[in-house]
Amino acid sequence: MYIENISAKELRQYIYDRKYEIIDLRNFAEYQQAHVVNSVHIASEDIFSEHLEKITKKNVILYCDRGGESIRIARILASKGYDVKNVIGGFYEIKIYADILA
Repeated sequence: MYIENISAKELRQYIYDRKYEIIDLRNFAEYQQAHVVNSVHIASEDIFSEHLEKITKKNVILYCDRGGESIRIARILASKGYDVKNVIGGFYEIKIYADILA
């Protein structure tokens, strides 16, 4: 099981790569305020109940608010066979790069 940690700056190279699904694990209100371009919202508390089928690709990039929750979910998804990248520092670091926000 391997999880690659990437920086918010490195995330830029993946936002238009259709091979990856970028998943925002924050709550929906936070997602509505701002999120990464081309990301989908699946709250971390819902990801294993009714929403796991919403993950349509085997290559996923996860981010949460500060990075702790996304690494926890990354470990679980990696154990289920997903190729997972985790954004270090989460949205707290991502928001510095306004050009990748929607």
